[in-house]
Amino acid sequence: AAATAATAVSGGAFGVAATQASSAQLLRRPVRQPPLPYSSLPTPGLHDSLQYHFFLGGGLFLALRVFHTASLQSTTAWLHEPGLGTVELVNTYTPLAADRAAPGLFLEGEEITIADGGDGSVAIDLRPTSASAIAALRRAQVGDGASTGRPELRLRANEGHAFGWIPAGADGSSDGPVIHRPQMTARVASWRGEEVSGYGYSKRYYAIYPRHNGWRFIHGVSGPHLSGVVDSGAGSGAAPVAPSPDSPTPPSIVWTADATFGDHKYNYFKLLAPEGHGSGQLRESAQADTYQQQDAAYGVIGGERVTASLREIATWHTILGGGGGGAMEMKYENRLCAFTLQVGDRPPTTGLAYNERCFGCLW
Repeated sequence: AAATAATAVSGGAFGVAATQASSAQLLRRPVRQPPLPYSSLPTPGLHDSLQYHFFLGGGLFLALRVFHTASLQSTTAWLHEPGLGTVELVNTYTPLAADRAAPGLFLEGEEITIADGGDGSVAIDLRPTSASAIAALRRAQVGDGASTGRPELRLRANEGHAFGWIPAGADGSSDGPVIHRPQMTARVASWRGEEVSGYGYSKRYYAIYPRHNGWRFIHGVSGPHLSGVVDSGAGSGAAPVAPSPDSPTPPSIVWTADATFGDHKYNYFKLLAPEGHGSGQLRESAQADTYQQQDAAYGVIGGERVTASLREIATWHTILGGGGGGAMEMKYENRLCAFTLQVGDRPPTTGLAYNERCFGCLW
């Protein structure tokens, strides 16, 4: 199914008519997001979430997320790299300062700055304060921040195509769409003395959500014969390398979820094939044909069974909230995985995937 053009994200339901049961809607770029949180009122059920992850050269993987609810704001970031292993960079409940007058999204705290300015570019600076994270970034030779004297990991990205729809349980007349940017390209100018680049993903959603929720999510990028010994990981064998934006053939990009928000079932399976990178035309599974297992996701696209298979390389998790009294408490788990994409009887492609699992009380 082809995604269709829409007006830029700017307010209300943002001109997005698509739902999880329809084809995704291709958003006009650049996407201009509202501030985070989108509402300053402490409304029960308010959930505003912004996340990014990136598969970069040299085996570097980086993931970060901001959760905002009526009871907390959580900011977390972690990385994995063969020479460093898994490193938690940031895990704080100190709210980020939002510039609500900025033309796009701007968040800043002691350890992180996010500038997603609505011009198609994204700048993320991480300057952790924990001794272990500082030591890891010094080993990676990222350079120090001018004002802090601490190592600062600086990532710059272009958003690529953006897709949106109104998620299950949300009110399309007042809540915002979920905004997916699965085709981001990114670079870190200084990592072990070299520039590294790769593909990434971002998601933003904001609405009044039910109290109890659970979801599984996968985003993977793959190409033919992308294998190399970069990390033995938790499984056996070599992990594939990250597809490069400099490759003459774009990768296949999959993103898929299997979730429940309150009493509302939510699932989708989207494929951006190499030939769709220019136009943003997606191939999509019907809801009834897609689901996930522990290490795989399945869909049916154009009459062909599509399988996204995972093998864990690295994992990280935290408990969000947990203070009791009916406030938010969720187990939030991320995995970096080797990824194999099988479309019908065609030769499989391999690459890397991010797998997220989150279950609990969102409030």
